[in-house]
Amino acid sequence: MAESSVIRRIHIGVELEAYRKAAGWSREQTAELLDCSLSKITKIENGDVAVKRAELLTMLEAYKAPEKQREELLQVAREAKNQQPLSMAGVAAPFRKARRLEAAASQLASFVAELVPGLLQTEDYMRAVIAAVSPDLPDDEVEARVRVRTERQNWLMSDRGPLLRAVLSEGAIRRLVGGKEVMRKQLLHLVEMEKRANIDFQVLPFSAGAHAAIGFTFTLMRFSSDSAPSTVYLEDLTTATYLDKPRDVDVYKVTFDRLQQVALSPADSVAMLETVLGELE
Repeated sequence: MAESSVIRRIHIGVELEAYRKAAGWSREQTAELLDCSLSKITKIENGDVAVKRAELLTMLEAYKAPEKQREELLQVAREAKNQQPLSMAGVAAPFRKARRLEAAASQLASFVAELVPGLLQTEDYMRAVIAAVSPDLPDDEVEARVRVRTERQNWLMSDRGPLLRAVLSEGAIRRLVGGKEVMRKQLLHLVEMEKRANIDFQVLPFSAGAHAAIGFTFTLMRFSSDSAPSTVYLEDLTTATYLDKPRDVDVYKVTFDRLQQVALSPADSVAMLETVLGELE
């Protein structure tokens, strides 16, 4: 199964949910309209099942979606037909929406203070992080989580992958996660990732002092269609928060811009990585 086929179905779900909310419809009302279960509407919006053409047409008509967007979604639906759902093995329930939104996003902007962003982690680094956060997790669940992150990375590095812009604290590249050898390979991986056209990261040095997101971590997800609102993803140990109101999203857009302004340039960031690598010899 091609990952891109799964992404098409997720894209449909994201857009249908956006149109439904804009039209003031509830999932219950849509289920009644289609004479189906509420769980089916949830699965369609989550991208877990393919939507039938007649169902899609009925929803788009009820939500008063623009004609051009209707034709585009019908084409996407044809391409996504009969595909399997996106794997959620190892993903806790509160974080599954983030997995779906990330897969449908065209742009990701992420600020991480303590760690290398998950999309840029090596497998050994992932395992060290998981072991620190969840030391009692069975080995099979650890590997399930590693597989999920690897799948996410494969999508990022595919021809259809999103643009990733990341700002990470200097602390993230100096913290010895997993020991010197694991960290050395992680930093070498970051140097290689910066060479990719769709990946751009900057290091926020300690010398920058207090900054616009001090004490916070967030990811801003943007989508190719205007109908799907940009979404801010916030995460803690047990729960996740999703913000898509324009006034909230705008705060994070401005904050990310400010972080980029005080962070090192990509070239200087790579130079700092190489300096830290030298210190690990």
